[in-house]
Amino acid sequence: MLPKRYLSARYARSGAMIVQKYIRRQRYVRYLQRYRYERHRYRKIGRFGFGKRDGVAGFFEEIPALILATIGMSIFFITALMAYSNYMGQQEAIKFVDDGDAFSKAIRNYKGLVYDADGHPIEGRFDYFKVPNLNVTNVSKDLNVKIKNRHFIVEIKDVSDYDTHYDVRIESSSREGLRRTEVLSTVYIRVTDDESHLARLITEIWV
Repeated sequence: MLPKRYLSARYARSGAMIVQKYIRRQRYVRYLQRYRYERHRYRKIGRFGFGKRDGVAGFFEEIPALILATIGMSIFFITALMAYSNYMGQQEAIKFVDDGDAFSKAIRNYKGLVYDADGHPIEGRFDYFKVPNLNVTNVSKDLNVKIKNRHFIVEIKDVSDYDTHYDVRIESSSREGLRRTEVLSTVYIRVTDDESHLARLITEIWV
């Protein structure tokens, strides 16, 4: 059997070891708690762009991508606007040409030119008596819907082989226009039942 003094020293060493283990365990527990707290805090703050790991740095890394996206959208909208502008310009040009054709047709059927003494007016058959009396005032008044307040020229050129020619030219304005359209067509000038003159009709409108 061991002496009492030896047992007391052994128990004292064992107790000191237990205390040291306890202290080390408490230190480890506090370390884990501190680590978990810091980790949670970094994640929480990082969501708002201010975290130490990926907050501010992550925000600045996204700036180039944001700039490229903005430039891409700007180019897309500018291209779409230019395409729409070109399309509208083409449609306006087509409509202007159609208006020129409509004006030419209106002149070919204009009551101030067409021969209708027999009660059967025919498009493009003009009365030799009415041709010299054609004037800007009457055309502007009678065909305003077709002209749509544009400037115009109407010219009838007798190209027949007869000695007497029936020519006329009227012009509403001498101002130059940015857009013009001209239509040429063939008409006949009736003088008698046996005499008709071949003529060239030129109509032009501009804005």
